[in-house]
Amino acid sequence: MTQKPQFTIRIRFLLFGEAGRSKTLPSGCQSFLGVAGDLTPCTVWGSSEDEIFKSCRVHDVGIELRFWDQYKGKVSIGTAVTLFDEGKQRIGTGVVIAMNSPH
Repeated sequence: MTQKPQFTIRIRFLLFGEAGRSKTLPSGCQSFLGVAGDLTPCTVWGSSEDEIFKSCRVHDVGIELRFWDQYKGKVSIGTAVTLFDEGKQRIGTGVVIAMNSPH
């Protein structure tokens, strides 16, 4: 898959006991990003295609929003975000640390 993240977030993936996932997540996984009170589908990218995101660790990940045109005005450096799994369970919290060139 070709990575096309619009921005990068620094996120801490939650432990299962904190309402996080019991399994690790791979780079390229489909998720939902909570931003500005909305949930929007996204792809989560690591620094390599084989990176695995582990619970209770901080990761810098690229976020590719499926509906970027709808949300680009709501995302900037410093924006707080929450990551949810496909079942809409909260799995991580973080902040936008970099904006990438527009796609």
